[in-house]
Formats: sequence, structure tokens, C-alpha cells
Amino acid sequence: MYKMTHSVYNNLAILAWVVTFLLMIASGPMIYKGLVLKSEDLCSIDEELKELEFFKNCDFDNFKNTAWTLWIIVVASLGFVTIVSIVQTALAFTEKRILKRVLFSFVSLLSIASCVAIGYFFFQLYNTRFNPPKPVWRNLHFDMIKSLEQNFKSDNVNSNDGKSNEWNMLFFNFECCGVDNVYGTTNDFDTTSWCTTSGSCQKTNSQIPKSCCKNENEFDYETAHSNCHASVNPGTYHEKGSYSVIKREIKKRRKEVHKAFDDFLASAITVGMLMVTYGALEIAFLILVFCEQCKKSTETNPTTAQNHTQHSSTRNNTSTDTVNNVHEQINERTHVTPM
Repeated sequence: MYKMTHSVYNNLAILAWVVTFLLMIASGPMIYKGLVLKSEDLCSIDEELKELEFFKNCDFDNFKNTAWTLWIIVVASLGFVTIVSIVQTALAFTEKRILKRVLFSFVSLLSIASCVAIGYFFFQLYNTRFNPPKPVWRNLHFDMIKSLEQNFKSDNVNSNDGKSNEWNMLFFNFECCGVDNVYGTTNDFDTTSWCTTSGSCQKTNSQIPKSCCKNENEFDYETAHSNCHASVNPGTYHEKGSYSVIKREIKKRRKEVHKAFDDFLASAITVGMLMVTYGALEIAFLILVFCEQCKKSTETNPTTAQNHTQHSSTRNNTSTDTVNNVHEQINERTHVTPM
């Protein structure tokens, strides 16, 4: 019986390490993708436009938080699995009965914790949703109009105002102008401080920034023709507003995030299935060992009872022999001939 139980512990230890290494290999891509998603600014569409802060409530935050929660669960589960494998190895090489019971109890507790982690893992996976709020476009348009009005102060890309510089870079990089489409001298810039307080617009030298002119960039925009920034002649400037451009870039970014999310979930499902397999094997092991212990106790008890019966029988026989001897002595004295 001892050899059989010891063999079960050895096989379990080997199986535990096999599953542990499989989990580590399968978790590698998910752990890497989770770290990338955590460190990446999912709401940014251009590194040069961070100060504009068009997204006060990023619709990717929910996805990012869920992905990070799943990442923590997987890493914690890997820790549990590794500890269980180490303890099961110790069980295979330990012969002391008390230590075996302690280690077995520890494995049972960790197995239960692992099952709870697996359950929570799939609960989070099932409840993961990626549905951006519908008012995002309306809010985006409002925030862009407000930002242009408050922050655009110069058409000089080297000014001391960082947000104003980024607006100009937005017009350069995405070939657009203003927030809504520009069709003439009356446009979104009329309410900016560049036109109302100080700047070439306020001095009536320009009606739109030079950064809106076609065939110009941040290095030679100062030589832009007056037909563009002063007269606003059609064909000399970018009529398309930045709102439609940013909306297009957000949709493009959303597709990229969707793909990253799908890849992450694919890795998560693979890890989850391995975790379920590991949990099932652990439960099967616990049941097997428990049954072996019960069987061992059952085989031990009849032997003890038999020994007790034999001992009682021996005592009874001894008592019977003693009584018979006494009776024989009495009979001998009774039949003795008198003098």
C-alpha cells in the first residue's frame, strides 16, 4: 500500500510540473501583451498632440482596466501553480506521515484557491465588453471647439504656447484647418484670441493660419502666399476641418485596439483552458489520495479487531484451565481415604 501511495505522489509531482511549464509557455504572450497594453496610451492618436486633451473620458479605459485585471489573475495563478508543484514534489520525497499530512493540507488549500482564481478569471472574461459610449463624438466636437477658442494664440509653430503649437502641428500633419470645414474668411478662428486679442488675424493680416495652407510645412510656412492665409482663396488651403480628421483617426485607433484586445483574449482563453485542466487534475488527485487513505484505514481496522479477538480468546482459555484445575484438586481431596 505504501508503494502504491508513494507512486501516486511521484506521478502527481511529474504531472504538476508538466502542466506548470505548459502554463508558463502559454502565458508568455498574454503577459507580454498585457504589459504593452498597460504601458501604452490607448487614447493617443499622435505623440505631438498630447497637450490638446481632446479625450477627458477615454472610452478605452474600461478595456485597459479589464485587461490589466486579467493579467494580474494569470500571474497570481502561475504563482499558485508553481507553489503547488513545489509542495507536491516535497510530498513525493517525504516519508514522515505527519509532514505528509501537513503538506497534503497545504496542497488542498492552494488547489481551492486556484479554483477560485480560475472561476474569477472566466467571470471577468465573460463580462468583458467593449462598447464606447454613443455621445463620444458630440463631446469630442464640443471639446475641440472649446480648445481651439481658448488655446489657439498664434500661427507660429515656435511660440511659447505649447497647445497653440500643437494645433498648428495638427493642421500640418493631417492637412486640415480649424475644427469644422473652412469655406471663407468667416470660420472657427474668429473667436480665438489670435483674432480677438493679438496676432496676425487681429491685425487683419491673416484670416486663417499659415499652417492651413497647402504645400507648406513647419519649416517653410512663413513664406506662404497671401492668397491662402489672407484672401482664403479656394484651392490654396485645406478646407477640411480637423474634427472629421480626428474622428477618422479615432475610428482607426479603435480598430487597432479591437485587434489588440482580440489577440489578448485569444491568449487569455488558451491560458484559461490550461488552468481548468490543471484544476481538474488537482481535484482528481485530492479525491484519489483521500480514497487511498480511507482504504488504508479500512484494511488496518480489521487486523486490529482480529488481534483483539485472539487476545480475548487466549485470556478466556487461560481462565477456563484455571477453573478446571481447581475442580480437580477439590475432587482429589474428597476421595482421600480416612485414617
